[in-house]
Amino acid sequence: MKPVRFTLKALRELESKGKIRILSNIEPVEKKVKQERQYPQVKDEWTNTLLVFDNPKLFPSTNVDRKKHWAERMPIKNILLFQIYAQKPMKHEGKVRITYTRYSTKLMDADNLGTSYKSAGDILVRIGCIVDDSPDYVEFEPKQIKVAHRNQQKITIQITDLTNEK
Repeated sequence: MKPVRFTLKALRELESKGKIRILSNIEPVEKKVKQERQYPQVKDEWTNTLLVFDNPKLFPSTNVDRKKHWAERMPIKNILLFQIYAQKPMKHEGKVRITYTRYSTKLMDADNLGTSYKSAGDILVRIGCIVDDSPDYVEFEPKQIKVAHRNQQKITIQITDLTNEK
């Protein structure tokens, strides 16, 4: 069975049904025109990447995720991949600190909090944002903050470059 791939049209349809929310306006890019990346001018911004997701269902706990067949997990991973691409994360060459913060109405167990990041970590390696997700390259800091309302739920992933810090 082939993995499910989403077209822009299919993702827009899912958004119109309220199943997902696309965080930025994404338009198809012509293949002939290669767009240059606009690099930030402030030195601090060179070392940080901040990814924000407002759908915590993209980061299920281990208790929820392990009960699903891999074919059920693939569409969620594809949506997560699409949302990470949409935020255009910068490439980090060396050691990084990843601060994974979950804002939720219910707090998770500590072990589930860390493993709910796994899909996003694998995707960051796959797209080349980080070199590897092993402890040699990543200092991982999971955090969770309880919020009052569901509309305040979100997940942030901050990637800080440690190779330049002394």
